[in-house]
Amino acid sequence: MFEALLSFDHRAGTFDGQAIAFEIGALPGLIARLGLKRPMLVIDRCAVEAARVDDEIRGVTSRQDCVFDRIEANPTETLARAAIKSATQAGADGLVAIGGGSCIDLAKAVAAGVDPRNNLAGIMSGRSVIQGAIPLIAVPTTAGSGSQATSFGVLYVEGRKRSLDHPSLRPAASVLDHRFVEALPSKTSAVSGLDALCQCVESIWACRANETSRAFAAHGGKLIFENLVAAATNHDPVACRYIMVGSHLSGCAINISRTTAAHAYSYALTLRHGIPHGLAVTFALGWVARWNAGVEEVTCTHPDGPAAARRFVEQAASVLECSPLAMETTLRRLCSELELPPSMIDVGVRRNELQELSQAINLQRLSNNPRRLSHADILKCTEGLYEDLENCKLG
Repeated sequence: MFEALLSFDHRAGTFDGQAIAFEIGALPGLIARLGLKRPMLVIDRCAVEAARVDDEIRGVTSRQDCVFDRIEANPTETLARAAIKSATQAGADGLVAIGGGSCIDLAKAVAAGVDPRNNLAGIMSGRSVIQGAIPLIAVPTTAGSGSQATSFGVLYVEGRKRSLDHPSLRPAASVLDHRFVEALPSKTSAVSGLDALCQCVESIWACRANETSRAFAAHGGKLIFENLVAAATNHDPVACRYIMVGSHLSGCAINISRTTAAHAYSYALTLRHGIPHGLAVTFALGWVARWNAGVEEVTCTHPDGPAAARRFVEQAASVLECSPLAMETTLRRLCSELELPPSMIDVGVRRNELQELSQAINLQRLSNNPRRLSHADILKCTEGLYEDLENCKLG
């Protein structure tokens, strides 16, 4: 199943229902394949310039009114409305998003907003649902979120995170050009790669997972774990190809399974301490693995029961070539190799802040975790982790 993704064949093929290519030069062919006549570019120009592929995208559109390049790290409803207006005025019949996860999320909002059947305000408020979207081609410039393989995205409305989720938002095609990853600063590449790695681990033990998503996650996680250091620190071209594919597989996996407690906890770390998302998830993954490994009948939320849940936790840990109880140590070592802070203590999280962090967790994502977690459980786990980290510092 994975041979096509690992061949790096420059011709467009098909994987998991999407057209896939490995060079941005394949874009005109993909646009023709989808029958698009007036595609609008949603583009992160900095990423394109860094990868030196400007000339290769000039043929995508010859009209300036078919380009939107106002990209923000956390796209807002206001920004989406501006992009939708541009796409509507240009008569866009499809979109090409070239950028990171935020850029692709913005393009998904535009794809839905341009469709006359949809009301963006109603969708954002939960009063209405997405009916469909115009086609989208995604060109990720990081190996992180896997947004190019998922049917969901995020917008921020008055500072609050809102989700867009519909099968029509899954890009019809993706271009996995490793040159974008090669051009990334080492820290950016490392942090985004950690996000994809954590998505793979969580996807294996998630309640919504199935055999297909677990296969995507196990294969993708292995590629990322084995190649992330070489890709991020040495910009090795082959390693960059592998983590780009691994990230795509992480997206294929979470498109089915969604994420769990580690991602839920990470958002508070990012919001309150400015910790980059991928690093914040990594700080949470170890204690979540330890907690999930102890699942029993009375605490199990997994539909397959506690024995299967424990087996999936072991399988998830094997992606990192360790046991669930050793995952925290393994991840700290990986962060050190990536020249990133290895723990919450190292980025300034204090013990007296753990209570507030535990209360801020996204309860919706906790329902997808295989072992039940309360706010009190989270506090107990993180206080135990904090004590272990302090002892390591003293030792």
